[in-house]
Amino acid sequence: MPIRHRNLLNATTTPWKQADRHLDWYGTEPGQVGADGTPADWTTNLWPTSFGPFRSVAVDGFGQEALNLWGHHQWMLDVDMDCSKTINGWFELKTFVRNGQGWEGDISQRGTPYPSKNHFARCGQINKFTINSSSAQFTDLKWNGIEVDRDGYRIIGSDGTKLILGKAASNTVQVWEPISNGQWNKTTVTAPPNANFDGALDISADSFIATSGTNTLVYKKASGTWSLISTLTGTSAPTPYHRHASIDNRSIAIGRPTALGVSAVVNVYNVLTSGAIAHEATITSPTSGDIANFGKEVVLSGNYLAIAADASAYVYQRSADGSWALAQSVNTPSAQRIASLDLKVMGSIGPAVLAVAARGISGENAVYVHESSNGVWSLVNTLTSPFDSWSSLGRQVSLDQNGYLSIITELFSQLQVNIYKRDGSGTWNITETVRPAVSGSWPRFPSHMVMINPDTLLMSETLAGSGVLFKIQK
Repeated sequence: MPIRHRNLLNATTTPWKQADRHLDWYGTEPGQVGADGTPADWTTNLWPTSFGPFRSVAVDGFGQEALNLWGHHQWMLDVDMDCSKTINGWFELKTFVRNGQGWEGDISQRGTPYPSKNHFARCGQINKFTINSSSAQFTDLKWNGIEVDRDGYRIIGSDGTKLILGKAASNTVQVWEPISNGQWNKTTVTAPPNANFDGALDISADSFIATSGTNTLVYKKASGTWSLISTLTGTSAPTPYHRHASIDNRSIAIGRPTALGVSAVVNVYNVLTSGAIAHEATITSPTSGDIANFGKEVVLSGNYLAIAADASAYVYQRSADGSWALAQSVNTPSAQRIASLDLKVMGSIGPAVLAVAARGISGENAVYVHESSNGVWSLVNTLTSPFDSWSSLGRQVSLDQNGYLSIITELFSQLQVNIYKRDGSGTWNITETVRPAVSGSWPRFPSHMVMINPDTLLMSETLAGSGVLFKIQK
């Protein structure tokens, strides 16, 4: 049975898991050392002070674990598994204690697909067994929140792999780059003198942008170091918005919304191979009635640019000569205002998808999903709350390139995330409702959300100007 270990944090068992790629009956695999099979990790439901310094599976690879509902000395195997290799979702297992009893005794478990002297487990669930016992418990996987950082930073931007985190009125940002096994390499970047990273942030591959007052700073990573390569003066405006700048590959879009309804524009730039920044276009609102906050959110994806104003959203498309033309307008009902939007090109050749969350003061909330087909945009889905009209659907929307859409929803201060999946016909269907586990940590006031994969969300909240980062995992 092909497997991939999810827990490589335990300094004792991690070396034993190297080259362990199958759950099988054949003992040590080629290249594996220290174990006669697939190692498990010691867990408890509550770490007592008498055990010494606190240890948890989330941080140390062993110790207190939210999935452990039973007590001390529960050994957990946490792996990704190829369920297609099972018998209708079932597979057999047996424990072997090295330097101990060896193989456990034969058992006779009920309700199995065929007779066996081994335990039967279900792929994709939590399975609880007792050595030498025929009993078995099966539980659906739940989403659990873990607080992973309290340095005061909150997520502002992500390219789906890297994160860029900022603080309110701070002269530093952190760039988080994944290493492996859920770990991150964190780099702190300090602003130049007389500058603060106090506005929008975004990151793409080896470049990130940060607005500081009315300027936009462009950074690039070379030889492992992030360096300032350009300052675009007068391109931004001090606003309460934190998503009015976007970078994708070598294109940069910066919104300059204003509260006075004048000079609201979006500027587009290109980062040349030489490192120089070239101005490509200046885009103004196509309608005279919605110009005050034109550019309060901007999102670049390939040759598409989404721009939010108060009551409308717009998609522009870039042609081969570098000019931008309006491709789609999304006008919300009169009682609604744009709360959040995202834009992604699905895969390498898939359609471009725009998700726009609109919220009203009396609960008129919806997320409108538009797609392009052969250059023609159309509304394909209107997603409403799975609760009732008073839930705050669409505090933030986030698309990924694999056809997933996550939406932050709140009902009476109860936060959850609804995850939708696009099927082959272009219809978006809800696949998961992510609610806080009783034993887990959970952000109450999220400022940003990133879907790392369909089973893992990173979410930050802002409390009294400071940030706390959570990992929400299945």
